[in-house]
Amino acid sequence: MDTIQEIRERYGTLDDKCRELADVLGLAEPVTHAVLHAALYDSTYAHNLLASRRSPAFLHDLLSNPPKVAHLEQQVDEKASVELVKKATEALWKWAKTGFSTVEKAVLEKRYNTCMSCPHLKDQPNRILYKVVSANKEEEKVCSLCGCVVANKVRLPSEACPDRHPVLAGMNRWEEPISAP
Repeated sequence: MDTIQEIRERYGTLDDKCRELADVLGLAEPVTHAVLHAALYDSTYAHNLLASRRSPAFLHDLLSNPPKVAHLEQQVDEKASVELVKKATEALWKWAKTGFSTVEKAVLEKRYNTCMSCPHLKDQPNRILYKVVSANKEEEKVCSLCGCVVANKVRLPSEACPDRHPVLAGMNRWEEPISAP
C-alpha cells in the first residue's frame, strides 16, 4: 500500500492541481482550493471557466465566486480522495479537448448496455463525490476498476473502458480498440 508521501509524489498535491488548473486557464497565480473543488464537482462551472479564458472580466467573476458545493465528509481517506481528484481532473481536461462533445446515441447505448452487464459493475459508494456527480442518485452504478460513474463515463468520447474484452484481442469491453496510456 502506498504511503501518503508516495501518492503525493506520484499524483501531486491539491496545490499542484490548483496550479495546473491555473495554467489551463492562462492565469499567473494558482486558483484557490474552492475554485478547484467547484470545478471538479460542478461541470457547468468547469465549462464556464474554460469557456471564459479569453474574457478576463467574466473569468475573474467566476474565480471570485465559485459555487458552493457540498463539503466532503470529514473522515475521507486522503489516498482515495487524491486519486479520485486526479482521475476527475484528467477526465475533465480530456473532455474539454473534445469541445465537451458526447458520443452518438448508438455508441452511448452500446457502452451503457455493456457496462450494465459487466462483472465489475457495483453500486455507487456512499461518498459525497459520487453523490455530487451522479444525475440519478437512486440508480447510479460505478465501475469497480476505475471508480467512474458509468452513466457519465459512457457519454464521453475521450473515455475508454478500463477492462480488456474477454474474447476480442486488443479491444476493451466496449469493443473499442485499447488505447495506449
